[in-house]
Amino acid sequence: MKIVTILLLCLATIAAVGCEKIERAMDDPRSLNGAMLNSYNVDAVDHAIIGQHTLYPFHFVTDGARLNELGRRAVDVLAAHFKDFPGALNVRRGRANDALYEARARTVVDALAKAGVDVERMMVSDGLPSGDGVASERVLIIQERAAQASAGTAETPPMER
Repeated sequence: MKIVTILLLCLATIAAVGCEKIERAMDDPRSLNGAMLNSYNVDAVDHAIIGQHTLYPFHFVTDGARLNELGRRAVDVLAAHFKDFPGALNVRRGRANDALYEARARTVVDALAKAGVDVERMMVSDGLPSGDGVASERVLIIQERAAQASAGTAETPPMER
């Protein structure tokens, strides 16, 4: 009984100290503004990770299949999203050989499964991040215009979307 009492007193002391720090932060407008800005930045980064839904070689330990700190953060954000909204996830190959790429993809799938994502409803590939990008036909038109501009030709083909 004595141990329980001591433990409860310790917990109450820790809680009181923690609450005091929070109150002081709320009284200091600069601290509060900084905390709010940090919150907005975290949300923006999380939305970018979800929107891009792509892991790159720099998310892994160099020449390895283990996720680094940045990769673990990205996978945590993606796992939270994919639990409710499974879909496509890109794991970019980069210069990895087949065995390393497969190991990296397996690491990511295993991490998602461990976080509670139904990986059977996921598609993992070496795809590009989301976004419209530039259609290949437009690239050809852009290249043709650039060539004509450098040659001094006035007429250029119409640009289509």
